[in-house]
Amino acid sequence: MQYRDAIRTTAVAEPTDEAVTIVALAGRLDAAGAVEAERRLMVLAGARRVIADLAGITAADAAGVRALLRVAKRVEAEGGRLALAGLAGAVAALFEESGFAAVIAIQPAPGDACAA
Repeated sequence: MQYRDAIRTTAVAEPTDEAVTIVALAGRLDAAGAVEAERRLMVLAGARRVIADLAGITAADAAGVRALLRVAKRVEAEGGRLALAGLAGAVAALFEESGFAAVIAIQPAPGDACAA
């Protein structure tokens, strides 16, 4: 498997100053997919609010956590905010155990992240 095939994005909207941009990620957010996920999310750094819907993520590791942290820092540096949604099972446990929730908002679903 090539790294670019490890992660897929859907429902990507062009960022605007007022809009909430929701990106649904699917696949693996581990060493195989973290680089590609980060690349795809970094292009949204100018958006005011970016929500990464991780409901379709089947596996994640520390590389994925670090990639999302770098994206969050970049989005914040551009005056925006990153939130995560849809985490479940082992993926949710990884983000909880890593302390990520203390740094980035994590909501059950994208709609909840929009309202927060």
